[in-house]
Amino acid sequence: MPDSHVTLERFEDYVADERHDGPRGFGGRKTAYFDTVTFRTMPEIGAQVAALEAGEIHVVERVPGPTARRLESAEGIEVHENMPWAFLTFILNMNEPPTDNEKFREAVAVALDMEEIAGIATGGVFALNHGWLFEGSVYDAGDIGADMYNVADGTRARALLEEAGYDGEEFVLLTDSNIEEHNKAGVVIAEQLNAVGINARVNLVDWPTALQIRLEDTGWHGWTLMMGIEPYVGPGALVSTLAGTRPHFVKNDPELDALYQELVAGTTVEERAATFAKIQERLYEFLGIIKIADVGMMMATSADVENFEPFRFPRMYDVWFAAE
Repeated sequence: MPDSHVTLERFEDYVADERHDGPRGFGGRKTAYFDTVTFRTMPEIGAQVAALEAGEIHVVERVPGPTARRLESAEGIEVHENMPWAFLTFILNMNEPPTDNEKFREAVAVALDMEEIAGIATGGVFALNHGWLFEGSVYDAGDIGADMYNVADGTRARALLEEAGYDGEEFVLLTDSNIEEHNKAGVVIAEQLNAVGINARVNLVDWPTALQIRLEDTGWHGWTLMMGIEPYVGPGALVSTLAGTRPHFVKNDPELDALYQELVAGTTVEERAATFAKIQERLYEFLGIIKIADVGMMMATSADVENFEPFRFPRMYDVWFAAE
């Protein structure tokens, strides 16, 4: 069927990077064992899994948690956990009252139970992590901000709301119907905010509409978003979405903008790591964006696919079929 697949052919003149023993992140030494790899577009997860079980395809990139648990006992199928895969975040519009008030944003942050949000949103495929880069990575800033993460303190949240002068104004939570983690997280967040006295309403739209609305200066207060590629690329990619022209939270934070310039000007890993630690501290001070959790992704392959390792995208180099 036209537009239903893309087939890639091996480039015979490719020269591997001999400095590495094998793949390393997005680079490293890559060996193409297959003559061709075909990526098929199959929107329905049920159809994908059925095709895998029938032997019609060899890899399913994303499998819901409950389905993955069922497939663990299926003959001829291997299930893989890809953790971490993305950040689940909650972005606040710092341009629009009441989220223009720092004390109100702090109230939102301390009200949230991250374990409940992530558990429901991901079907259990998550890890609690306050860090703004993946744990154990080169720029991991350690415990900075941990005391402001997963607080889930309703009493403290109500006191902060009173300090902020909050008077029951509507809080519009923007989320979308296309990405399950987004809309499930949005519903749970709204319930938790309502429980502490915030008048939260969910605005559920399709993904293109959500992307358009979040570019508006007003009309929304919170937005659920998974950030995937940025944490993998590194601190520069992550912070570039939060600083400079049109940050995710609409209004700039001058201190963060200055720290971003310091980050990109750093000439050594040590200098940049020290700056990123200050960036993580600042993110937990002004709270324009709230980290919910690290999100994983379950994948499945036929058992004859050898040397497959989950990654941010399905790496089909350095993979081969088992000899029969």
